[in-house]
Amino acid sequence: MSAIKAIINTKKSRMSQEEKDLKMEVKAQERVAKKEQAKKDKEVAKEQAKKDKEDAKEQAKKDKEAAKEQAKKDKEAAKEQAKKEKDEKKKAAVEQAKKEKDEKKKAAVEQAKKEKEEKKKASKEQTKKEKRPPNNYIVFAKKYRDVVKSEHPEFSFGEISKEVGRRWKEMSAEEKEAIIKN
Repeated sequence: MSAIKAIINTKKSRMSQEEKDLKMEVKAQERVAKKEQAKKDKEVAKEQAKKDKEDAKEQAKKDKEAAKEQAKKDKEAAKEQAKKEKDEKKKAAVEQAKKEKDEKKKAAVEQAKKEKEEKKKASKEQTKKEKRPPNNYIVFAKKYRDVVKSEHPEFSFGEISKEVGRRWKEMSAEEKEAIIKN
C-alpha cells in the first residue's frame, strides 16, 4: 500500500504542480486580459473624452449662436421700444402744440370779441354824441302820423305808415319844403 500511496502522492504532487502551473497560466492570462482591458478602457476613455470635447465645442457653438440670436432680438426690441417712445413723445408734442394753438386761438377769439364789444360801445357812444338831424321824410312822418291816425282810427300801424308814405310821394317839392320849415 505504501507503493500505491507513493504513486498517488506522486500523482497528487504532479497534479498539484500542473494545477499550480495552470493557475499561474490563468493568472498570467488574466493579467494580459486586464492589461488589454485597461488598454481598451483607456482608448474608450480617450474616445469618450474626444467625443465630449467635440460635443462641448458643438454646444458652445450653439450657445454662441443662441446668444447672438438673443442679442439680435434684444437689439430689435430695444429699437422698437425706442421708436415707440419716440412716436409717443412726438404724439404728445403734437397734442401739446395743438392744445397751445387752441388756447391761443381761444384767447385771440376772446380778445377779438372784447375789442369788438369795445368798438361797438365806443361806436354807440359816438353815435349818441353825434346824432344826425332827421331827414325830411322822418320830420314829415312825425307830424302827419297823428293826423292820419285821427282820420282813419281803424288802420293798423303798418297801414298808417303806408298812408303817410303815399301822401309824401304825392306832395311836390315845394309843399315838402313848406311843411318841413314849419
